[in-house]
Amino acid sequence: MEQPRNEHNNSNKKKNSKKSAPASLITPTIPSIAKAFLTNLYKLKFSDSENNGIHRYSASFAPNFPEAIDTSKHKVLNKIRKPAEKLVGHFLLFNGSVYARRKVDNEISLQADYDGVRYQVKLRWTNEVKYGEDEHQQYFKVFIKEAFGCLKLQKIGNKYFDPGKKDTLIWTSTSAPLSLDLWVGHSIALHETEKAAFVRLDVAHRVAQKQSVLHEIKEWCDSIPKEVQSNEYVSKRIKGKFAYAFYSGKVYRVDGIDFTQSPKSSFSAKEGENVTYADYFLKKYKMRIQDMDQPLLIHCNDGNKSEIRLVPELCGLTGITEEMRKDNRLVKEIAEKSIMTPQLRVKSCKELLDKLNDNKDFQALKSTWKISIDDCPEIVEGAHIIAGKLVMQSASPVQSQSPYDYIDLDDCKNLDRDTQRPMLSTPPLQKWGIYYDPLLQDRISGFNKELQGVFDMYRITYLAPTVIKVGEGGVDEWLAQAARVPLDVQAIIIILKADKGKASELYNVLKSFFIAKHPVITQFVLSRTVERSKNLRSICCKVAVQLCSKLGGVPWEITDAPLIQFPIMVLGLVVSELDSSPLRKSYRILSLVSTLNKGLSRYFSTVKVLGEEDDYTASLRDAFARAITSFKASNKCYPKLVVVYKLVQTGKEQALINVEQDTYSIKKVVKAAIEISENPTDQCKIVYILTKERFGLKLYESAFPDDLRSPFPGALVTAEVARKDRDEFFLTSQRTSQGFSTPTHYCVAYSDDADTWRSMGDSLIGLTYKLCYLYYNVSGPVRVPAPLEYSNKLNRLVMQRATISEPPPTPHQRLENLNLMYYL
Repeated sequence: MEQPRNEHNNSNKKKNSKKSAPASLITPTIPSIAKAFLTNLYKLKFSDSENNGIHRYSASFAPNFPEAIDTSKHKVLNKIRKPAEKLVGHFLLFNGSVYARRKVDNEISLQADYDGVRYQVKLRWTNEVKYGEDEHQQYFKVFIKEAFGCLKLQKIGNKYFDPGKKDTLIWTSTSAPLSLDLWVGHSIALHETEKAAFVRLDVAHRVAQKQSVLHEIKEWCDSIPKEVQSNEYVSKRIKGKFAYAFYSGKVYRVDGIDFTQSPKSSFSAKEGENVTYADYFLKKYKMRIQDMDQPLLIHCNDGNKSEIRLVPELCGLTGITEEMRKDNRLVKEIAEKSIMTPQLRVKSCKELLDKLNDNKDFQALKSTWKISIDDCPEIVEGAHIIAGKLVMQSASPVQSQSPYDYIDLDDCKNLDRDTQRPMLSTPPLQKWGIYYDPLLQDRISGFNKELQGVFDMYRITYLAPTVIKVGEGGVDEWLAQAARVPLDVQAIIIILKADKGKASELYNVLKSFFIAKHPVITQFVLSRTVERSKNLRSICCKVAVQLCSKLGGVPWEITDAPLIQFPIMVLGLVVSELDSSPLRKSYRILSLVSTLNKGLSRYFSTVKVLGEEDDYTASLRDAFARAITSFKASNKCYPKLVVVYKLVQTGKEQALINVEQDTYSIKKVVKAAIEISENPTDQCKIVYILTKERFGLKLYESAFPDDLRSPFPGALVTAEVARKDRDEFFLTSQRTSQGFSTPTHYCVAYSDDADTWRSMGDSLIGLTYKLCYLYYNVSGPVRVPAPLEYSNKLNRLVMQRATISEPPPTPHQRLENLNLMYYL
């Protein structure tokens, strides 16, 4: 907590050994309670007890092939498959080698005829593939793909769907209501731990549009000016999406679009005759194509490398579009229809495995590969971390004989209610205003009165606000009024008459204006929240907490956070990509938020909008240099430990994770800062943790299938589910009232040496969990540590202000200089 603690100081500095973490940083194990969790992991087992290995064989050919012709080599090897499998067992071909279950020491020599040439093929055993090696993982991945392929389901990435199992949605935020399908399926992936390999299995859902891909393409083109419409634009938008055929239900990845062909083009049918696409679909499926000039979609078959052409008019896209995401009602309906109890999740996975085991093709596959899938989910040992207590000002300091109240987080039943007491530190609100839509005239006095009552409860000192009614001139009048807001005002509350949530044009225009052109801290409130009289006090409480945080106050802190006895800086780093449009370039948004005080409750924030020509490394180095300078100014010393949490965005792991680049930049800045400090011999340890919110692992409280629950906040598993050669842990920090809480995955991608993580691992896990309670947009814990959640919030604020023609706005330097969370 802020007041009773001493801030960081630079006294009693000691030199640290280069070989291990300083002894002063070694902390005891975090307080926790041992727990067992049921998982969604199903063990892969070799059914051949005498042979649990995978062996690699090199293949040589006479006459030889050029090295690049792997396809021809594979065709020749498939010619000798039957005699070879009598010796080595079932084998796979990848990376130019043969992988089989049996070891044969003697050289194997076989012959095969291919393309008019007789080849002599020699197989030589080279090595046993060790568990955890890439080839071992690849072997299991191929087995999983072939195993679940036996069920003839539609595969999208690592998810498998039966389009016949679906629910129906109605999307009303369009010119005409559209009917959507919500497919129900399963996500299936390999999960290798230190000791065993598993199939990670869970329920999955995917939206399928009933309107055609052709209709979607036309809408894309209609949304931009005619002069910038191009084939390149359409190709870029469609590539990588998944389309399903109306006539067969099959799903295809769209790898491109062929503008040289149309339904009038001919192709060679299976019967060997040339037929146009239009005639083929009319004859086989009784489907008459209307637009004979539309281009054709391209799907590349991963197996035989052949290409398939699809007619856009006869296909629909799958997945949620950006327009759908902006529709809060639709998103809510999808979430409600996707919610499943833990019991139903486990039951659905069990039914899929039963169906698989009853499949004759899978039985044959299992016999050939000599691998089976356990039908009982794995139970692992873990722990429940004790959260500790939130600290706020005492509501009755004389009676309690303490200036502080403590809220036990593990016993608290209603944190929203229990945090309605004086905040830990509140700035006086002396110059502020309320701007509102004239249609809300009868609501403003009630809102203002309730808000000021909440200020009294929180002990926020304030003067009466300036209340201004904005006329009915629409966006232009709001912008004119916004330009007249004095820059020395502390904050303004803007109440909008908006029915479509924060996607409204007026909200976006005003938000961009105050971020980039007129740097004033704003708090937006939508009319639908003000009009809910029953919840008005709760709304005002949230507004008060956010205003307090935006103006430099501290609503609460958490007790007993590990490692804060030493100067520590915790940093949240988010990098996101914004694809180009016909009217603007592509951009990357780099946001960085770092702690400034011992209570981990005050922050430095910066965001950079990077164009295609901008240097990412230089930008990160500059951002971190400003962060560490701000830390030094606040604490009169540099940190001894920097903990970096970087958000891993699903689907963009490799593109946006630059571990070496990031850590090199951070180390260089730290070294330069310390070398010119008063104590140039000081050391600063760095720990860099990749953080992924959606990993796929599920943890269930209770090991009994009929009594499963979503895990409580603080659920932790480490060693038993950690992958080989990785320092990682899975932590469920958020609380949910419905649905299911998925653990967040943390992987320590870098630390200065092995001893840093070994000596501080438990403390860093405890710190990670406690930081999840310091995000002031909600009263409970969030999925990731607060600095990372703040950084993500800042990143999205900038990203979402971009338009098809305008780049993301760069926040005004004045806002950043304030060291305030204006973006909350």
